[in-house]
Parts: sequence; structure tokens; C-alpha cells
Amino acid sequence: KLYFLKNTQLQKLKKFSSMLGSNTTTAMSMAFFSRTEEKNTFPNLLGNVFGGGIHSKKTRMNIQEILVMPEASSIPKAIDTNIKIWKEIRPKLINMKVKPETNIESAWSADLTDEEALDVVFDITKKYPVRIGIDFAASHFYGKGKYVYYNRKISRERQINYVIDLAEQYNLFYIEDPLNQ
Repeated sequence: KLYFLKNTQLQKLKKFSSMLGSNTTTAMSMAFFSRTEEKNTFPNLLGNVFGGGIHSKKTRMNIQEILVMPEASSIPKAIDTNIKIWKEIRPKLINMKVKPETNIESAWSADLTDEEALDVVFDITKKYPVRIGIDFAASHFYGKGKYVYYNRKISRERQINYVIDLAEQYNLFYIEDPLNQ
């Protein structure tokens, strides 16, 4: 219930929301959420901490995003946890003798495989109350009936098994777009 907005303002916001970018709409959603009468609920925030795929330049990763979702009691605490995890990735990559870069979404990126990147994030998140999720964006590396990875091409059935294996190995709670549209 957005009680601080007049009905005409809310209608305009809904009408033009598709023209706003995700950063703007996310910030607005958080602002609106914080003003609702439901004070006992809290949104789970996903933070993009490592990226590959079409959002990154020099990487062997096909997975587009590795995300973390803190189990926090407030938005500031969730943001703080996301930032701490994000900040720990760079030195870990440097210790691995891998050049860290940020991608177009400000997530870390490096010339790693999907599994190597997941290992980095999984290792760091062990000391935080968070869950890990991934966005495959598999349509971006699907062609001619196969999922084309940096070192192999696999069938739909093998892709499904690969996703299941990753979910089990890294205790993933969230998997987005693991298959072609």
C-alpha cells in the first residue's frame, strides 16, 4: 500500500516504469517498500558478485551471473554483507594469480571457468549467512541444438544434469534460465 503517493502519481509510475532502467526501478521499489505499512516483512536482496557470459570480456565463464542473497534482518545489513563478499573476491583472484576486472554490471569477472568462479564465491560465502544463486542466461550460448561452452558442446539432457550437479555441489538455491528459451 503506497499511501504516500497520490493515485495519479502511482498511475504515471506504472505507465512509464517500462521506460526506466532496472537500477531505477529497483531503487524505487526499495523506497516504496520501506514506506509500506507491513514493517515485519523484508525483501531478499540478490547481489551480483561474479559475472561471465555476454556481460564480461575475458572469461571462460558461460554463466552470466553468480549472485548472493544474505539472510539479513534489514536492507542495510543485506547490502553490507553483499559489499563485504564483493570486496573479498578481488584479493582472492589476485592470490590465484588471476587478473580481476569488473563487467558491465560491476560484478567481478576473470578468466575462469564456471566451476572456478563458483569455487571462489562458494569459499568466500562459507563465513556469511548467505545463499548462492546463478543466472545461466543459457540462450546466449545455445546454438544448433547444443549448449556451447568454452571447451565442449552438450545436449539438453547433459545441460540439465550439469545444472543439477552444480546445484548440489554449490548448494544453489536459485537458478535462472538454465535452458534455451
